[in-house]
Amino acid sequence: MASATRLLSIARRRQSSGSQRKRELSAPGGVERAVTPTVTLGDAVDRYLSEILAAVDKTKAQVLETIKGVDLASRPCAEITSDTLVQFAQELSDGRKPPTVGNYLSHLSAIFAIARPAWGLPLDRQAMQDATIVARRIGLIAKSAKRDRRPSVESMDKLMSHFADRHLRGRSLPRPHHAARTGRNMPVCRQLSERAKF
Repeated sequence: MASATRLLSIARRRQSSGSQRKRELSAPGGVERAVTPTVTLGDAVDRYLSEILAAVDKTKAQVLETIKGVDLASRPCAEITSDTLVQFAQELSDGRKPPTVGNYLSHLSAIFAIARPAWGLPLDRQAMQDATIVARRIGLIAKSAKRDRRPSVESMDKLMSHFADRHLRGRSLPRPHHAARTGRNMPVCRQLSERAKF
């Protein structure tokens, strides 16, 4: 009698799990999820770095390697949504300024842009775009502040004495044409001429 009850219990569980499986497969994208092996975001980053190596500079590679070390990288690609990415941006903002967080999301968005069309990975490009919009609106990401500082006379004096010391110690002094290449030759020349008048 006990074995019949046990067999009935097993049959009910199988039937229940079978109907659960049918519901999962009949849901939109269910067959695609069932057929596609579970690929994590870290796997997508690895693939991007190995296949797109020519277009990846050092900074981008370093940022993507850093992203591989966070919890988000261990999540399956199909589970990453815009709210997941916004939470990631919030985690990044601890100890980082908004332009840096924006830089991280920008580098990560390159993977979201090509993952589905190039490799068939279920990363949603629209989710990344939505997360970027939300992060910008709530202040997690921003553009870098414009820099307009010009060197003071004291700064120029320090630079000139540094290079003069280098010259006296036998190291070569940079040629004047190097200053023109910086794109700041007018302010530098103006300050040098003002200094020469004294």
